[in-house]
Amino acid sequence: MSLYAVTPARRVRQLGADLLVLAWVVLWCLLGWWVHAAVVTLRGPADQLLHAGTEFHDGMSRTGHALGRLPVVGDQLGPALDKAAASGGSLAQAGHGLSDGVGRLALVLALLTAVVPILLVLLPWLSLRLRFALRSRTAQRELAAGAGPELFALRALARQPVDRLRAVSADPAGDWRRGEPGVVRALADLELADLGVLRTGRRPG
Repeated sequence: MSLYAVTPARRVRQLGADLLVLAWVVLWCLLGWWVHAAVVTLRGPADQLLHAGTEFHDGMSRTGHALGRLPVVGDQLGPALDKAAASGGSLAQAGHGLSDGVGRLALVLALLTAVVPILLVLLPWLSLRLRFALRSRTAQRELAAGAGPELFALRALARQPVDRLRAVSADPAGDWRRGEPGVVRALADLELADLGVLRTGRRPG
């Protein structure tokens, strides 16, 4: 399946549209990355809380373990310091949970920032490009099978805007019914040009 027209003018327009869509996607990906980076900076306090809680827990644990071996006072100080160490562990867990929450929020906001505007442009663009490719391929197959200009002229009458048809003839439908060769070929060329296919009786270049 060819995604681009055979005719140079239509191919240039398609390539230009593709480049614009690509630029749009890149722009919003960069904006999404910027939003993620900006929100992630909020993890700083959470990471500090995690670090402080971990240091406090480890310090109290080491101190409690050392003092617990002392005679007389060890049995009293050891459990107290263990409780203090546990509070440090809770503080570290809170910091860890807050850091993870900020990370998830940054990811969600980045995706929303990038994905929504990208899809708003990308989905219609894909639909148009695929529809063009399918119609162009069908026209190329029909030409290869020997379809004459009368068929494409009829399609032009059904699909092309009235002002474009009137530019070909004041009475395009009547001229087609009467089989006016010049009008039939002009209508066929109009439809084939819209499909990006080589016009009847012409060669590339």
